[in-house]
Amino acid sequence: MSSDALPLAVGPGEGPTIQGPASGPLTFKVRGQHTNGALTALENAIAPGDGPPLHTHANEDEAWYVLEGELRFRLGAELRGAPAGTFVFVPRGTPHCFQNIGRGAGMSVIGPPLAVSDPLATRA
Repeated sequence: MSSDALPLAVGPGEGPTIQGPASGPLTFKVRGQHTNGALTALENAIAPGDGPPLHTHANEDEAWYVLEGELRFRLGAELRGAPAGTFVFVPRGTPHCFQNIGRGAGMSVIGPPLAVSDPLATRA
């Protein structure tokens, strides 16, 4: 990883894209190797009714900013609606998942760089 991060602007529809674990593509806007390990940012489009299963991350916090549509998050034991404009933060070790409860959703996920062993890190 370089110690010299450079400024970066990534436009709509730009960035490497893979099929996400839920339906819909994941488009990487920036990866850890481009930010001196500071963060990974990606957009995720989730089909109505879809979302990942309940899971935890032992080593990483995770955050989302909902761009459009409406999602429902499970954060530990709490269920929380998340319309466009909602920010969600999940500390490491917290069981969580989300589901698209609207007609269409786009979402940006921002968090620490994915570990090299993470399947998403190796697919993009």
